Amino acid sequence: MERLERLQLFGAGLIRVDTPELVRRYNACLEQIDLEPTSLESFQIDGIGWSPEIAEEKDNPRYLAHRGGNLFAIILTPDQRDKPIYVPMASYLWRLMERYFAMNIRAITDVTTQAGLCLDIDDGISKFRSPDDLLVVRRVVVRSTAGGMLKTALEQQRLVHRFLEEPMAWMDSGLRNDIAESARKHGDLRDRQLTIPEMDFDDLESFYSTAVGGVFVLRRGEAKVLILESEVCAGPPEGENVISPGATRTVCLPMAEPSTLEFLEKARFLELDFEWYRQNFWILRDWVEQLGVDALAESHPDIDFAELSYVARRRRLVELDSEMPPAIGELEMIRETLSNGQTPAVAYLTPAVRQLLLRPSQRMPKSHREALWIYLAKTRPLLLTDLYRSDKNRFFELFAEWPESKKNWAANFLRERQGTKGGVGS
Repeated sequence: MERLERLQLFGAGLIRVDTPELVRRYNACLEQIDLEPTSLESFQIDGIGWSPEIAEEKDNPRYLAHRGGNLFAIILTPDQRDKPIYVPMASYLWRLMERYFAMNIRAITDVTTQAGLCLDIDDGISKFRSPDDLLVVRRVVVRSTAGGMLKTALEQQRLVHRFLEEPMAWMDSGLRNDIAESARKHGDLRDRQLTIPEMDFDDLESFYSTAVGGVFVLRRGEAKVLILESEVCAGPPEGENVISPGATRTVCLPMAEPSTLEFLEKARFLELDFEWYRQNFWILRDWVEQLGVDALAESHPDIDFAELSYVARRRRLVELDSEMPPAIGELEMIRETLSNGQTPAVAYLTPAVRQLLLRPSQRMPKSHREALWIYLAKTRPLLLTDLYRSDKNRFFELFAEWPESKKNWAANFLRERQGTKGGVGS
């Protein structure tokens, strides 16, 4: 991983927690959510306060999600705003945190000068017992606590209000002592922006959750689709259009079955839009390059593809002869057809290339597209830029298994394309 760290592809956006006071605040938040404090004196955190070092210490990459369902976040600094989320326990966390910071940035800045913020992201269900339970989730409530600081501020305001408003309150020595003691311990909190109201988040038409082994919830009107990551279910129904207007059925699909991908395309959750590829021509070029590297890494792992010129790359691929993936030639033909102003015939695409080119429908709400990108990352070959954005952990797992030549190419490939349009959420 040193190569990825050097190119800021691993650990990018993480914030270092390396002072005794910040570690103390983080541990106070862990205790609030009934977790053992860390013994580490230095670690890093992402946009929701998740730490790779603490996850390793606890041997639990989802330690901020009790039983995989109850989600929490820890905010130590306003600098966590817009930072990446490395292990998203739910696909909506990016948008939820974006809204939370936008609504409360002044209070977050104020509170985190003295304490860490613990966010309870409550979906209303104590424990998910089956995938069907996730269909009940239509909103989550975000509650903020700060080691008692918010409660202290409200109590101080109440004491001062009594002193100013109640007749003869100035004669109450107990009240005066309480105000003085609060000011001595915490300072004057009256004019500080410390209260953070509950936040409702209801943009949950579709989402992915790690609960119950991993479940994708897709909704369109009254029709519902559940895709299960780790359980077996019936599979897509034959013949019946269950997501047509007025349909009310719930369909349960196994994530790993190819028929699920086909069902999602027929239901128009996924689409093959050649006009989009005409406007984003570079995607096809990247697919050809990635498939070529995959083939060379399989047959000639000693060849450093990243160091080869364009002509040398082409020669090496031609030399593969029968070992060269047929998809490369097919994608090159599609690219040439589009560049000539024509549209390829979908009926003549091979199933392998058709699957590569499927993308979440642009007509779907953003919540659908977020969940569908994660589904695609888990079920089929995905362009590295899309895989890195939608499922970083999956990318890191695959990266560790590749030969050095492919690692070198992948690191440079991603570095060169950082900031490129397209990919997750597009």
